[in-house]
Amino acid sequence: SFLLPSCFKLPTSRILPGGRDMIWTTERKIMLTFIAALGVLCAVAATSVVSTLRTVADAGWVERTHRSLEALDRLDNAVTQMGSMARAYAYDPRPATFSDYERQQADALSAYQELQGLVRESPVQGERLEEFGKRLDKRIAVTSASAGTAALMAAWQREDMKDLRDILAQMEGTARAMLRDRDAEAAASSRRTVAIVLGAASVAVVVVCAATTMIGRERKRRREVEEELRRARQAAEAASSGKSAFV
Repeated sequence: SFLLPSCFKLPTSRILPGGRDMIWTTERKIMLTFIAALGVLCAVAATSVVSTLRTVADAGWVERTHRSLEALDRLDNAVTQMGSMARAYAYDPRPATFSDYERQQADALSAYQELQGLVRESPVQGERLEEFGKRLDKRIAVTSASAGTAALMAAWQREDMKDLRDILAQMEGTARAMLRDRDAEAAASSRRTVAIVLGAASVAVVVVCAATTMIGRERKRRREVEEELRRARQAAEAASSGKSAFV
């Protein structure tokens, strides 16, 4: 006898049902299916992480904006009280009245410094606050315990303080508009994330169900092949036994 080159040998594993090639193909299908399902679940996890980080960032921004609005309100009240105390001192120059003015000035300075840190990321708001500070400093510079009535009234007339109130109103309007926009954006982002997660999770469930169905079919097919082989082997053994008995 002689050996055929390997390229001319018949692939018995492909001829025989239930051979090694079919088993490897089934395992490969199962592996690829579960890898696809794992990939979908990883995409869901990544989307959830990105959405969570974005939500945390949005929450931090919203919290800073609310603090800005509170600081604006404090600054507005403090400056209003400064004007009231300065006008009262102009007509009744008692030390207690000027002490009230100085206390309100300290509150205004505290709110102003807090706002400087909160609006640092907004150039427009920062410029408005800087302009507000310059105009307020001019009024504070002429306000002292020895200032005369005319100087105090000129600096703190109610009508003349409209420029300060206008700047604070502009800053508040911008902050509230940005807050509304960020809330709308966060809500839209949340809806998109929920849709993506639900859609991807549905795809993962479908893939897993398809894999389970395929596995069940392959197992059934294997059992049928094994049963055919068993019957063929029994038939061959029976034929061999009958031939031996006949001989």
